[in-house]
Amino acid sequence: MKIIFTILFLLISSASISQTLDYFQAYHPETGETYLIEAGKVVRIVTTEGKRYKDRLTIVDENTIELDGKLIPINEIDKIKKMRNVWVYVLGAITVYFGVPLFAAGVIVAAIGEAGTTVAIGGAVALIGAGLTYAGINGINPARGFKRYKGWEYKVINAKALTPATN
Repeated sequence: MKIIFTILFLLISSASISQTLDYFQAYHPETGETYLIEAGKVVRIVTTEGKRYKDRLTIVDENTIELDGKLIPINEIDKIKKMRNVWVYVLGAITVYFGVPLFAAGVIVAAIGEAGTTVAIGGAVALIGAGLTYAGINGINPARGFKRYKGWEYKVINAKALTPATN
């Protein structure tokens, strides 16, 4: 019985280790930006033929990934986007919900107030509101992705190949 549990443990641990070793890398040679997407994360891709797939990223080999049961060569990927958790969108909406009225209140206080402290406080409140609004909108940007026509290049790398510069 111990042998069965030992073999089962080794199989489970080796499967989980092998899944976390591979990463999909999007890098921009002109700017030097590098983003890693771990195998098993939910991604959405658009191929050069215009087909769209959304599924957990499965890396088959260094030239192929699998989404929705379809094998997709890396050189046929036109855009890839890592899907965010739903809570990111909820938090962004809440941030915008509070940021816009705060910005408006700050502008009103600064416009109505007399010179001095009231204008400074209104301006500060408006800046905080503008910052919250910007952060909420920027955080929920659904168009963010790594597009080949904007210079992004893709490859599969192994965790052993990672260096501190690409992490």
